Amino acid sequence: MESKLNREALAEYSRGFADKVSSSYFETKEYISGADILKLCELKQINMFVIYRILCIWKGEVAKLKSPYFEYESSEVKDELCDFMNTLSQHIHVKKADFIPLLIEAVCDTVLLVVSPYHFYLGVVHTEADASVKLVNIKALLKYVKINAAILEAFIKKLENEQLSEVKGSDALVYLNEVFENISQSPEDIEGYIEVFSRVRKLRIEMIFDNADTEFVTQEEPETAQKSRYEMNEDLQTLNDQFSEVQQRPVLVDIHKNKKIESIKSHLSINQKFMFINQLFDGSVDDFNKVVDFLDNCPSQAEAMNFINNNYLKKNNWKKDSNEVNEFIEVVAKKYV
Repeated sequence: MESKLNREALAEYSRGFADKVSSSYFETKEYISGADILKLCELKQINMFVIYRILCIWKGEVAKLKSPYFEYESSEVKDELCDFMNTLSQHIHVKKADFIPLLIEAVCDTVLLVVSPYHFYLGVVHTEADASVKLVNIKALLKYVKINAAILEAFIKKLENEQLSEVKGSDALVYLNEVFENISQSPEDIEGYIEVFSRVRKLRIEMIFDNADTEFVTQEEPETAQKSRYEMNEDLQTLNDQFSEVQQRPVLVDIHKNKKIESIKSHLSINQKFMFINQLFDGSVDDFNKVVDFLDNCPSQAEAMNFINNNYLKKNNWKKDSNEVNEFIEVVAKKYV
């Protein structure tokens, strides 16, 4: 299953973040240069995405150059255009009104790359109708991706192994899903990135996913203003009951419901890892890894159930009926089929 992305909340956060950053910079300046863009935000990924978008726009403008009077396709003209583009890239000069939309998009993409890279890469391979995803463009993007780049590298390798220089968007989505299912790398630590975002504008992971209790808290607001994502539930269902239910309904994480797994960690796709880290472990990769390692070494189902029940369903207030909790328990249960 997938947590539902709250795109309106993500856009609102990105606008607020971009407004703070741009207002501070343009308070004393009329334009921003390429050099200043690269050092604008503490989170360098945002800066890189702004540069990437500017260069994509410029490439699009150059691609439109056509004339019945000139041979734009000649190798000499192409070489000169390339030199011209390289020179112009050193002279980026953007007004505030033109810069803010670029910054908003860069913030939005960076948040996704941190908390939900699957949604980010869906945007990368999304095309209109039967338009193609070109390998050369994906490789160009790789230069600017600094967070969870292993996913993009694996996608590029997948296309290269298939000997594809371009692929229809629908087929690209199939390959992307295969990458997310099979990649072995763990996601990068989220907490550090969230902290850097929050120095400009407070960011909590639950802001970005649908939640009835979601509310934005600016950096100046005290922590006491924040509401807990979960409410205490005194009628907790025991893990024994939940494991029993797993045997009575279709398992969401694997179509082979009765197939035993040897390792929880190796069974999880990277997309599941992100979901569990974000939704159940407050963005802490370290906490997630410690818990999964412990559960992988539990000698019995009873010990695993007691550990989750005592340490997370009760103390951390996991919602017993949430999709994330159910899926996590279903994965653990498969160790004891």
